[in-house]
Amino acid sequence: MKKVLIILLSFGFYAHGQNVIVSPCDTVDITTNPSNGSVSIEVMNSIQLSNLGMNPISIVSTISNGYVIGEDSLTWTHFAWPNMAPSTQSFTTCISYSYLQIDTFTCCIDLYWNGTIWVIQSGTLPSWDCPVNSPGGCYDPGTGNGQYSSLVACQAMCGTSTASWDCGPQGCYDPGTGMGQYSSLSFCQSSCQTNFISPCDTIDIVGQQSNLSIEVMPAALINYQINYIETSAPDGTILGQDSSSVHYVYNNSALGIPYDTITTCIFYSGINNLTTNICCIDWIWNGNMWMNSLNFNPLNISNSTLTFNKKLYKVIDVVGREVNIKPNTILFYIYDDGTIEKKFFNN
Repeated sequence: MKKVLIILLSFGFYAHGQNVIVSPCDTVDITTNPSNGSVSIEVMNSIQLSNLGMNPISIVSTISNGYVIGEDSLTWTHFAWPNMAPSTQSFTTCISYSYLQIDTFTCCIDLYWNGTIWVIQSGTLPSWDCPVNSPGGCYDPGTGNGQYSSLVACQAMCGTSTASWDCGPQGCYDPGTGMGQYSSLSFCQSSCQTNFISPCDTIDIVGQQSNLSIEVMPAALINYQINYIETSAPDGTILGQDSSSVHYVYNNSALGIPYDTITTCIFYSGINNLTTNICCIDWIWNGNMWMNSLNFNPLNISNSTLTFNKKLYKVIDVVGREVNIKPNTILFYIYDDGTIEKKFFNN
């Protein structure tokens, strides 16, 4: 993904005790309005950035030939109009901002139309080719030089493939060719090894019901490239979308009431794997904290952390190495039910 921070900032936005440098481009919400063709791009941590001395100057969106499809100034909310350039499948948004009224910085993100919504681009701009062998479906060659710029255009010429699945290092996935080894997802999952750790298995969630943050922990980042993270409500309302491993959620419905149940989906790929994968977690607010729905017991809610019958599977350090339990070290305890706890013990 083209995300260029012209000058590496010397200040940081602190998340969960770690120094995480965040630019306005790292946490944005993207909303599409099909009726008028507009795209709204809103910087979600604008208040925190302003408190750190960062202030917006201008936000500009352009297509590949330089044609401007939107421009706003002195605001963290930007509107782009891709329909100004018919058949636009991608565009670039650049955010210019100042720091303490001394220095000026610019960061940029690329967005592309995935056939349904505008999403932040990760890696080479998607393109599609027809399959060489029938009955395969359209596929992205990963070079950016596919014959078709949109999946819809390719499928209109080449047809769609029958769903199938293959085993991969991140679990079962649909190769999109119609020639996967398994004809059903359940058959694939029952046959493949599933003792891998996905980004959804190693995360930290903190905050209140209406304002929370979710962070993919370092153990998963060794093996995966996070493309973007999105949290939605049961009615489909997007509550947050970020393109980094730190994700911010602003949980409010149209009535101003926070949802009790939300779903977070992480779109990721292996470091050496072009295949895009997705994992999702359902969260439930128990009155005091957010809990993974797999570990939520509505009959046993108290002010203390719930306990469960589970066995320790292994212990890893912050770089993903399996280690013995030792003091003065941040460790991740992985249990047989898939839950992970971050612990630190003093001598």
